[in-house]
Amino acid sequence: MGSVNFYSRKKGESAWAFLSRDTNSPYDDHHPLTTAGVPEAREHIAYGVVNDVQIGQPSDIASVTFGG
Repeated sequence: MGSVNFYSRKKGESAWAFLSRDTNSPYDDHHPLTTAGVPEAREHIAYGVVNDVQIGQPSDIASVTFGG
C-alpha cells in the first residue's frame, strides 16, 4: 500500500522537518506555533512512499498561514 511523507518548515527557513507519514487524505499539521498566539507562515511538501521507501520528487510547495 502506498503512503505519503509530509515535511514542513517556517517560511524563510532552509531545512525541512519530517512531520508524518499518512495513508489518508487530508493531512492536518497539528504542530504548535513557535510563539503561542502569533500566526506564522509555513510551507509543506510531500513525497510518495511505496513499500516503506520514499520515492520520486517532492510535491510543489504549499504555503499557508497557520494561526494555531
